[in-house]
Amino acid sequence: MPKVETPMSPSEAESKRFRRRLLVAILFGVFLLVVWLYWRICPEVPERYVAITDHFKYGSIGADNDDRGIPIWLFRVLPEMFPEHLPASDKTGYAAFGFLEEPGMDRPIGFSRRRVQGLDLVGLNCAVCHTGQYRNKADDVPTVVLGMPANTVNLQAFFFFLFKCADDPRFQTDAIMERIRKETCLDPYEQFAYPIAIPKFKEKALAQKKLLQYMTKIPRFGPGRVDTFTPYKRLFFKDMPVNDGDPIGTSDFPSLWRQRERQGMHLHWDGNNESVDERNISAALGAGVRPHPSTLDEPSMKRVRDWIFDLPPPPFPADKLDTFQVNRGAFVYAKHCADCHDWKGSKVGQVVKIDNIGTDRNRLASFTDEMARHMNTLGQGYAWQFKHFRKTDGYANSPLDGIWLRGPYLHNGSVPTLRHLLMPAKERPAKFWRGNDLYDWNDVGFVWTAPKSCDRPLFEFDTALSGNGNMGHEYGTTLPKEERDALLEYLKTL
Repeated sequence: MPKVETPMSPSEAESKRFRRRLLVAILFGVFLLVVWLYWRICPEVPERYVAITDHFKYGSIGADNDDRGIPIWLFRVLPEMFPEHLPASDKTGYAAFGFLEEPGMDRPIGFSRRRVQGLDLVGLNCAVCHTGQYRNKADDVPTVVLGMPANTVNLQAFFFFLFKCADDPRFQTDAIMERIRKETCLDPYEQFAYPIAIPKFKEKALAQKKLLQYMTKIPRFGPGRVDTFTPYKRLFFKDMPVNDGDPIGTSDFPSLWRQRERQGMHLHWDGNNESVDERNISAALGAGVRPHPSTLDEPSMKRVRDWIFDLPPPPFPADKLDTFQVNRGAFVYAKHCADCHDWKGSKVGQVVKIDNIGTDRNRLASFTDEMARHMNTLGQGYAWQFKHFRKTDGYANSPLDGIWLRGPYLHNGSVPTLRHLLMPAKERPAKFWRGNDLYDWNDVGFVWTAPKSCDRPLFEFDTALSGNGNMGHEYGTTLPKEERDALLEYLKTL
């Protein structure tokens, strides 16, 4: 006989309905939790900017990754917790390194922000090396110029600061978390993730400190300069040792103006690549983009590339020009400089042999045939793979657009002003002070004679140190003084 089910009592039926509703509620809650966790953890989303100028200053190029990025709140509290590791300065926080800051921003110009594995990370972008400023007088508000070499930024000091913080016995997760909680209210995921991310940062920073130990044995970069390629040997090419006594590749930050017209020219100081895109991406790798697997933000890089293609330098203030001297100097320039430095010059963008130009050899010698072969292995499997790196035998002639804002001069920044560059090497300053933003309108460059500029000490540059030589490029130095003065006036207009 078929089994007859006993009807449920009203209380049993209600209990069953309750259990079903509870199960549905639990499943829905789990679903919402999974969605929230996915939203918090999985999408790696950078901050977006509509204006290209804001994108250049704060947009991501992919250096804010899980290898080189710094959790935003750790980044914010480090100068507060370890002020003794900051450079001596009247300025506080990251401004002590010469980074430029704008009101209302949570980080300096040149730092991007991207959410990676659920945490907002800070990384470097193009603007950190290619945004500078100048002042007319000491009490003026500085004029910020995009695409200009970062004349005040001491990038090496910033790296050393991170290394010192990570190596400090007081760098303890609990202490840092306590400080962060005083600054902000972390959400539940951040409460969980930051105690993991903080020791991870310490581990990676100390590993990088060990890899870049060679930097402690060479002359300090100072503001506005960086060792362009030697770090690649330690960070990317572990089979290329860096030895004591190796040539030092420290050189000035270049400008980023009018890049479209530079396509096909020999780029970098030694002319080792003719591709603007490869030049840009190699700089992005130096800023912290990971090559394998690549974290390069290609759409973002393209947006920056398209903008700097036609970005003009700012004109020299017309009210500070001597029109008569400008016209006279144009003839001197056409006769003595245009062949190598004018946009239509027959030798512009070409490499001049080191024996002819006679400038410091270290930057040239630091990039070897072996280095070129290694560089051309980067990007394998990606559309941007390098193909154009090569070894040269000298330094490249550069167009002089915006030359008035590109001081100090020569590839290693060893000559403070354009007037000094038109003097024989023996008459150029053997020592001077770098990092000033106060402009020298007469000699064309930045004020270089004093060890302090208003709110911070400057960096003493010694041309006797390895890699800092100020010899060479003595073109025009034998001209009569009146012709050199006229030429200098004309150079201001380029």
